[in-house]
Amino acid sequence: LRTLDEHGLNRDERRQRLDRMQRDLATLWLTDPISSRKPTVLEELDRTLFAVNTLWRVTPRILREFRAVFADTWTDWSQPTTWLRFGNWIGRDRDGNPYVTRDVTLQSLSKLRRMAVRLHRQVCRKLQQRLTISAREAGLPLYLQEQIDQARQKAPQLDERLNQFHDEEWLVQWLAVIEHRLKDSVGLA
Repeated sequence: LRTLDEHGLNRDERRQRLDRMQRDLATLWLTDPISSRKPTVLEELDRTLFAVNTLWRVTPRILREFRAVFADTWTDWSQPTTWLRFGNWIGRDRDGNPYVTRDVTLQSLSKLRRMAVRLHRQVCRKLQQRLTISAREAGLPLYLQEQIDQARQKAPQLDERLNQFHDEEWLVQWLAVIEHRLKDSVGLA
């Protein structure tokens, strides 16, 4: 509906959007709200993970708004936020569900870990586009360059990626190292 309010839509674009809405509504209308088959544990996990992307995007905004509202009364922001936590028991609930086996738990944890790594890698890539700060100009500590050099020695395949950046862009290079380590932590190609 929001896209229909965009200015400058021509008649064909407006018709395409209305057609899509009609198809989506027809699909929803014709979808049985009660499945004839109970989903597997991993299907249930996949459905739940769909919401993770929204939580990942929205939670930082909620925390910023919370800090803005309580800036005058809550002064110790150094401690991690413990009042807002998300959890998931799907694939790990060993409370009598006969379908939650050792293998299902391992597969669930693997999916959860891959999702977390994928989201963190996306953040690394976004920050690489923004943190093009020159080490010389910003006076970044030399140990950061030493850490990058150590990472190159441990993982020579990083060279190609790190060589894409300017020599003075240590923060961007360090984010590339973090991204590489994340990728390796779950065995992504």
